[in-house]
Amino acid sequence: MRWRLLIVEQLEEAATHLDRNTPTGARLALILVDNLAELSLRRYALSVLEEKADGLMGEPSTYTQGTLKKIRRYFGEALNFVLREGNVLTPDEWLVFKIGHEFRREAYHRGLLRENLTIPVAWTYLGTFSNVSERLSGGNCRYDYNSQSDINRFLTAHGFRAIPTEDHSAWFSECCPAFASIAAKVRGKGQPSLTELKVILQNDLHRRLKDIDELLRYYVMNSVDVRVVPHTPDGCLKWLLFWRDDVPDGKPVFDRLRDYPEPVTERTLARWGRGADSIQQSSGPGDALRRFNDIDRELSLVHEAVKEGAARLGEHWENQLDEMRLGDK
Repeated sequence: MRWRLLIVEQLEEAATHLDRNTPTGARLALILVDNLAELSLRRYALSVLEEKADGLMGEPSTYTQGTLKKIRRYFGEALNFVLREGNVLTPDEWLVFKIGHEFRREAYHRGLLRENLTIPVAWTYLGTFSNVSERLSGGNCRYDYNSQSDINRFLTAHGFRAIPTEDHSAWFSECCPAFASIAAKVRGKGQPSLTELKVILQNDLHRRLKDIDELLRYYVMNSVDVRVVPHTPDGCLKWLLFWRDDVPDGKPVFDRLRDYPEPVTERTLARWGRGADSIQQSSGPGDALRRFNDIDRELSLVHEAVKEGAARLGEHWENQLDEMRLGDK
C-alpha cells in the first residue's frame, strides 16, 4: 500500500510541474513519470519471474539469470517483458511508454530540444501511466502498519476519511479506490485528448517543414559559390547535409561532395508532409507518437543542419557588408 501511495504522490508532483506550463516544468515531470514507469515495470516483471520460478503459474521458468539482469538494468527489457508476458499493457500503451522514455532521455541528457512538444508528451505519458499503474501493481493494496499515518494524512488532505488502525477491511475497501480516484483527477487536469494530440504533433511537423522550405529558398537566392552549391533546393540541401557530415580525408572537397549521397531531397520533405497528415489516422496516442517519431527522427537533424547553414550564410553576408562599410570610410 505504501507503493500505491508513492505512485499517486509522485503523479501529483509531476502534474504540479506541468501546471506551470513551462518547458522546464515539463522536463521535471517527464523525469518523475519515467521514474515511476521504470520502477513499476521492473517490479511487475520481477514478480512474474518469481512466480514462474516458484511454479505458481503452472509452468517451468524458461528465463535465465541473463534475462533477470537485463530486466533489472534496462528500461526497454522490462517494458518488452511486461508487454509479452504480463497481459497488462496494450500495444498502444507500450508505444507511449517507449516514446515517453525516449523523450525523457533526450530532455535529461541533451536538454530541451523540442520545447513546444515536451508539455503535451509529458501529459500523455502521465495519463497513460496513471491508467496502467493499477494493473502493474496487480491490485496490490496490502495493509502496511508502518505507513498508515502517512496514508491517512494523504487521504484526509484529499477529502477522504482517515481509516481507523484496527479496521483492516476498510483499508482494502476504501484506500485503494481513494488512490484510484485521486489518480484519475490528476491525469484529467491536463492530458490532451487524442484529437488534440494528433493536431499538436501534425502541426509541429508542418511548422518545421515550412521553416526548412523557407530557409532553403533563402539559401538558393544567397548562396556564395555556384561551383560548389547548385542553385536548387536539392543542391543546397545536399551541400548543407554534406557540411554537417563531412570528414576530410585528403580528397578535394568537390570529390567528397560528388560522392556524398542524397539521403534527403524535396521529394523526401513532401513525403514527410504526407506522413504528418497521416497522424490524423492514428488509432491511439501511442500510434500518433509513433507516426510522429518515425518522421521526427530524421527531420530534426535536417532542420538543425539547414538552420545552421542559413545562419552561417547570413553571417558571411554580414561580414561582407561590414568590410564594405569599412572600405567606404
